[in-house]
Amino acid sequence: MTSTITTQPPRGRLFEPKLLLGILGVLILLGFSLFTGVYDIFGAEDGGDMFAITRIPRTIALVLAGAAMAMSGW
Repeated sequence: MTSTITTQPPRGRLFEPKLLLGILGVLILLGFSLFTGVYDIFGAEDGGDMFAITRIPRTIALVLAGAAMAMSGW
């Protein structure tokens, strides 16, 4: 006589504290990236345009490059 025991793996929390700290750190660095540059976006007349033209695409490119490197194992 054989008995079959089916066990389910233990379910952990979806968001561990380390993961939440990592996400918070990345969001802080993204904010720094958006507001770091040579051109003064707050004092200039066309600061909003320069923000949209240069800073946002640069930050998106940084995030995509980092994600690609993470996926490739670098």
